[in-house]
Amino acid sequence: MTTTATSLLLRLREPTDKTAWARFVQIYGPLIYRWAKRTGLSSDDSADLVQDVLTVLVCKLPTFEYDRQRSFRAWLKTVTMNKWRESIRKKSLPMADSSAGDVAVLPEQQATDYWDLDYKKHLVQQAMDLVQYDFQPATWQALKKYLAAEATADELAAEFGISVWTIYSAKSRLIKRLRDELADLLD
Repeated sequence: MTTTATSLLLRLREPTDKTAWARFVQIYGPLIYRWAKRTGLSSDDSADLVQDVLTVLVCKLPTFEYDRQRSFRAWLKTVTMNKWRESIRKKSLPMADSSAGDVAVLPEQQATDYWDLDYKKHLVQQAMDLVQYDFQPATWQALKKYLAAEATADELAAEFGISVWTIYSAKSRLIKRLRDELADLLD
């Protein structure tokens, strides 16, 4: 996430900026896909939904005016949910898993909750993947276990041959890096 959401949105005003569009698709494509899957769409229908949403965004983002008072995420969610509803109405899409229930009657709040949770998890995971290279491999593995509450700092220090201070320091550095990376993305 070397490009912040705000600067990325500005770069997307230029339809020929392939790097910006690739970055946007890398960040938001999997999010839209995972959300569609969680609502019960098949893999193919989820991929189609991603394409439908991206088609709208290619048209809208060059003239999109970012307002810091309003959330880009909320606007993206609105576009995605509108395309999802449109797909349901037009195609009466079958469910990938019939036990998941009827997509057309998925409660709006549940769909919104899926979106919000997936959005945050996806961006945090991308940031974690990016910043892991700032740490020594043993420190990173110990830190992941520590954050997952799999062991205490003392136990992990002994297991990985590092100091407890190294784990605490790495946690502090990680939190700072994640805040920096996610500052504009988690609006």
